[in-house]
Amino acid sequence: MQFSNVVTTTCGHTFQIDMFEQLAVGIIPSENLVKDQSYIPDTFAVYHTASDTYLLEKTIFKLEDMSLETSYQILTENQAVKYLDNCLLDLS
Repeated sequence: MQFSNVVTTTCGHTFQIDMFEQLAVGIIPSENLVKDQSYIPDTFAVYHTASDTYLLEKTIFKLEDMSLETSYQILTENQAVKYLDNCLLDLS
């Protein structure tokens, strides 16, 4: 969210965030996490909006320029439940 309440999903859909509740948050598993203690893991969060939409937010740290890259994806309720049950990223 670039200092506004509008995000663009990975499929190009512009989505206005009205009110939202964070339901789940976690790290994206990586081999680097075990091998390198200084590794900054990628993270995810699942939000439920007042317009009854679920959003998956993924944030990736880019070491090359020390920046964060955030992407958003709309989820169905069934897809969101997988995250809520175990707070793990669904890689399937």
